[in-house]
Order: sequence, then structure tokens, then C-alpha cells
Amino acid sequence: MASGVPRDPTMVSPGGSPPRLHQVGQQAHPDDVSSIDDGVHEKEHIVPLKKREKVKRHCMRFKWWYLGAIIIFLAILLPIL
Repeated sequence: MASGVPRDPTMVSPGGSPPRLHQVGQQAHPDDVSSIDDGVHEKEHIVPLKKREKVKRHCMRFKWWYLGAIIIFLAILLPIL
């Protein structure tokens, strides 16, 4: 402010509503900060994929790219033979 006097936060401006003050140290839901319900114990044990399953997943994901590459390869190779 121009006058250098600190403004009282509870002061109401003309025609306005009083400002909301934040209360330090209070929480809306104290149960939310509990470490008991953090969900760590609810996670499932994930079984790692075997090599064959990884290859199958990879091929299924990129099957259209492989198909396109084979078509291009054959289009280049067959006229030469």
C-alpha cells in the first residue's frame, strides 16, 4: 500500500463481503492423512510376463507395421527375381 500501514485482513471493503481466513493446523478430514488407508496393501501382485508372452504382445501390437514392411519388401524383391 502507498501509506505503508499494514492492512487488517478482517477489514471489509465497501460493498464487499469479508475475506475468508485460512486456519492453520486444521484439516477437513483427519482420516484422509492416515497412513493406514494409503492403498499400499491393496495392490495386486503382478506376475512378470514370460519371454514368449512378451514376443506375442509385441507382434500383436505392431502387426500392421510388419505387414506393411513385408509388402514393401516383396514389392522391391519380386521384380528383381
